[in-house]
Amino acid sequence: MKFSIFSLTNSISVRGKNFISNSEKKNNLIIQIMSENKHKHLYLNFLVYLVFFPLTLVFLFLKFITSKQKTLIVLFPGVLELLFLKVLNYRKSKTIGFDFFTSFYLTLIEDRKQFSNKSIISKFLIFIDRLVFKISDFQFVESNEMKDYLNEKLNINTGNTYVLPTPRRSDYTKQPPSSNKKNYCQIVFWGNFASMHGLDHILDSAKELNSKKYSFKLIGDGKLLKDIKKRIRMEKIENIELTGNLPFYDSESIDDIVSNILSADICLGTFSNTTKNNLIIPHKIIEAMSFSKPVITADSLFVRNNLRDVVKAIKPENGKDLALNIEELYNNKDLMDKFSKAGHEFFKKNFSERTFKESLETIVT
Repeated sequence: MKFSIFSLTNSISVRGKNFISNSEKKNNLIIQIMSENKHKHLYLNFLVYLVFFPLTLVFLFLKFITSKQKTLIVLFPGVLELLFLKVLNYRKSKTIGFDFFTSFYLTLIEDRKQFSNKSIISKFLIFIDRLVFKISDFQFVESNEMKDYLNEKLNINTGNTYVLPTPRRSDYTKQPPSSNKKNYCQIVFWGNFASMHGLDHILDSAKELNSKKYSFKLIGDGKLLKDIKKRIRMEKIENIELTGNLPFYDSESIDDIVSNILSADICLGTFSNTTKNNLIIPHKIIEAMSFSKPVITADSLFVRNNLRDVVKAIKPENGKDLALNIEELYNNKDLMDKFSKAGHEFFKKNFSERTFKESLETIVT
């Protein structure tokens, strides 16, 4: 496609890689300043980004003036890159797009509650959210719900904003493990241990189902890991296994996320009722659907608008309801098959790499 990528931070993300694979690679400028696991040391990564950005200006300048591409796309978070390109593009010789993966204000204030919503930092983050829309010619977001939030809550003009969901691969070569001797329900969650995911409610459901018939595996790490370990120990929840971080795919290992998805009977989404959780589809749900696995997740705004009869939607922040629905789903094989098939069809239609490419081609011509 006739566009090139300018990115200093996010080229190794799944979303970033799909933009890059569809770009004119010889004209890209990609420098990975932030680490892959940027959530673990968020502020340190941001500081490194600020320190090293000035050193990259000469590369940005040379690539801008030598690039033959008329369309440039900046990957999230990309604020400094956008500002610099805006200055260079004073003649408006190029069209600048921005992949607005998520709102800075939404993530740090409403979701993670790092600062008060009345603080100066809160106002500054709203300013940044609005600024990146003003200095870019068009933008991408992941959902219509996010687009509406930006327009209605933050008063951002989204007239040139396109919905482009993040795709997932579906061509992994692993075979499902044999289940001939399996006489229990394997329930799997993977992801960052953050408040948005509602892990406390998963623990509550495990307590309700505290028997050998229902086994929970939680894959990942994060801010809440110590609290989760403490709850499991203090409340003697014996049907939960914590694995720590695992690679998503390792062709030579049976101890990766793909293997655990394949061995799962039920995959879990997210269970909080935060604003952010209502506006997006967690990537773990897409990944589960790509493997034709039934998913249970909170009945969020996104789920109600897009995933009716595709996932098993339950009351948010309710461990007892989660436990009841796990039992109901596991003991109804026809219902499990229904969600498995519906989820996979939804994935192919909306979240495949081919769909991403076709959608991107209609936007960037």
